[in-house]
Amino acid sequence: MKSEIRIDLEHINVTNLITEADFMRKAQEILPEVLVKIGEETGKILWEQMQKSFRNIRGLKINNSLSDKNRFIREKGLEYRKNVKQNETHVIEKQIIDKLKLKKESQFQNQDNSIKRSEMPYQATVYRVFIASPSDVTEEREIVTKVIDDWNAAHSEKESIVLLPIRWETNAYPEMGAPAQEILNKQILKDADLLIGIFWGRLGTPTDKHLSGTVEEITEHINAGKPAMLYFCKRPLPPNVDTDQLNKLREFKDVCSKKGLLNEYTTPDEFRHTLLSHLSMRINKDGTFSPQLPSPPKTDAVALSKDAEEMLRTAIKYNTEIINASLPKICG
Repeated sequence: MKSEIRIDLEHINVTNLITEADFMRKAQEILPEVLVKIGEETGKILWEQMQKSFRNIRGLKINNSLSDKNRFIREKGLEYRKNVKQNETHVIEKQIIDKLKLKKESQFQNQDNSIKRSEMPYQATVYRVFIASPSDVTEEREIVTKVIDDWNAAHSEKESIVLLPIRWETNAYPEMGAPAQEILNKQILKDADLLIGIFWGRLGTPTDKHLSGTVEEITEHINAGKPAMLYFCKRPLPPNVDTDQLNKLREFKDVCSKKGLLNEYTTPDEFRHTLLSHLSMRINKDGTFSPQLPSPPKTDAVALSKDAEEMLRTAIKYNTEIINASLPKICG
């Protein structure tokens, strides 16, 4: 099937679609509806063709019932959804994903235009949010960045706070002379104000000092007296999971549970909504995250002599030009 989808996707919310997996899940979610709509469009054409053919048959009474027409169209929609071929389904799903991405791109353009139309700049304190995790939660890492962007869009101007996501993929640069983790700690971890740690089935690659780079980042950050929020995914593990990594992760989680409050989630959507809520609560309730704006510059007070004060009083009383004539240095 090579025809373009004729369906309105305006009612679909694409705000939370970030990764390729997000777009695919959303496409699969609305695919049944799309298939019915495509079948219904075909049903409308068939109904009109049938009516046109019946008109040419003498003595045949034409059915103009609107309810019969709608029932026929609906049946064709359900019939198409039931009998559609798999290769056609793949093509339609790809078209839906493309349309969702176009809508997302349009949303970004509208946001950019809105930012450009902003008339007044504002001062804000920047807080760095470090994203720590092993390599098996790449989708969640993207979600953290998007959640931070969403928080900034909704709250940063009002709160005079901007959250800056920090991650090794975008904020670290090549450097020699020390172990990689030590360099990362120096470049991007030491200045972080908040750490968000995420785990699923791995603990990570060991370092010279700790069980993994992620563990080292969390440990160094907490030892510096800074806050951290740790999340553990509960969704089913892949068949090829590394059991050694999994056991080490479970031991680490057990240790962490005795030292603080952890959070568990099952799906990426659940993680997204939970993190946004937690981030808002953290900023609102934690005195660590408050605007640190510079004080307005102080103006130097001018100390007047007794003679000058008397001349000013005289000027005010008699509405004369004594100030301009006699005190140019004070008023100029």
